[in-house]
Amino acid sequence: MLARGRIIMGLAMLILPGVMLRILFGRQSSTSTARVMARMFGAREVALGVGTVTSVKEHTQDAEWASASAVADAVDGLAMAFSPGVPMRSRPAALVGVTSAVLGMQAARVFADERAAAKLADALNVTTFGVVQPVS
Repeated sequence: MLARGRIIMGLAMLILPGVMLRILFGRQSSTSTARVMARMFGAREVALGVGTVTSVKEHTQDAEWASASAVADAVDGLAMAFSPGVPMRSRPAALVGVTSAVLGMQAARVFADERAAAKLADALNVTTFGVVQPVS
């Protein structure tokens, strides 16, 4: 699941920001300011990941958490793709971000549809004869 990967990536950014920055952007990118930003990014990723996993397990606000994560992925992917000065080695990560955004929005739609179907099923009481009666 995307959310678990987000948690792992976030923890890696929190614990080893210099290593993660070098992997994503090259050796020259691991400055003290960049490491602070990486830790901030890591904290965001952990929060979104834990929120999504928890809400999916509990069937509460799952569509909202998935869509919020998808928006963050879309912004990250587009920023990496179109920001001047970003090394070419980082461009594949942009594709991963945009792909994650698309998958996340699709998951959010599925969660929202499931929630709507469950509410409808709760609102209706179907007898064994196929007659639909409202619940009193």
